[in-house]
Amino acid sequence: MFGKDPSQVVDTLVTGYILISANMCNPQGDIDTENRPRVTPLGLGLITAPGIKRKIRDTVSLVHSLSMHVVRRGCLFNETVSAVAKHLGQEQADALSKTAKEEEAETDGVLTCPEGVDLKEAMGSSKKKGKSKGKTKTDWPAEIEACEREYFDDRAFGKVYTKPINQGVTGPVQFSHFQSLSPINVLDLSIGCVAVATPEERKDKTQTIGRLSIVQYGLYGGSFVCSPHYARKTKFTWGDLEKLVGVLPLMWDLNTSVARGPGGCVHEKGFFFLHESPYGSYPIPKLNAMVTPTLIAGRQPTSIKDYEFGPFELPPSVKLIEV
Repeated sequence: MFGKDPSQVVDTLVTGYILISANMCNPQGDIDTENRPRVTPLGLGLITAPGIKRKIRDTVSLVHSLSMHVVRRGCLFNETVSAVAKHLGQEQADALSKTAKEEEAETDGVLTCPEGVDLKEAMGSSKKKGKSKGKTKTDWPAEIEACEREYFDDRAFGKVYTKPINQGVTGPVQFSHFQSLSPINVLDLSIGCVAVATPEERKDKTQTIGRLSIVQYGLYGGSFVCSPHYARKTKFTWGDLEKLVGVLPLMWDLNTSVARGPGGCVHEKGFFFLHESPYGSYPIPKLNAMVTPTLIAGRQPTSIKDYEFGPFELPPSVKLIEV
């Protein structure tokens, strides 16, 4: 896809603009408004970046059988960190932190968790051996490096590691919130359920009434970036990036629900820009504006066909890849 060695860490900036259509469905409900579709004060539809990442996690895990740290059902992050550290063992954990140890001869001690040692006990028994020269964010405990090696989403999106590690890691891949290009129309539908919740309710009624809110149609656009500087820290490779981008057309079909049925949300287009420079070869907002369609005058949007793409010319230092 990108023409790079899949085993090599991403070493140049990759940005993108993605278009998603929602047709007679709820692309993402808002728990503060009884799960109605998210809408801005200007009437534009909204899909949050964490919602996009959740579907990517699910799809990458399903298609490529890769482990994810943030799973749908509740998990204790500290327990998974401990499990990964024990799995690697003392020798491998020391190897992961070797670079940090070489850069700083005198440290607080890189915490590892060998087999048979409880993570909390190991953390509690670790004491400072002297004044540190000042650690940088690249001098991560072996547990963090182990998690990034084990979990795809830690390498891609980063993570905030809570106590006892207390450190945040910024991932190379980030999405903006997706916003509809035109105001959306939200339909509120009443639905009946033949089942009741309690025996007491059965005496008075035979069914309950619910509500389902859907977007009649909306074309949503959002930005994507993969930073080579953060990729170098989390060891996020070109192969990882190709897996992530490759599942974008599949993630809506493989994450359906009652509110978002088959064909409700569709990946329409993905424009990815491969920059020659790791710092970017052209401003990201200008690249996104080139591939953002506009509503044809006099039309009410009911599909992407009601929008038109204008001509554009990319600078020679940027390569376009469509997905």
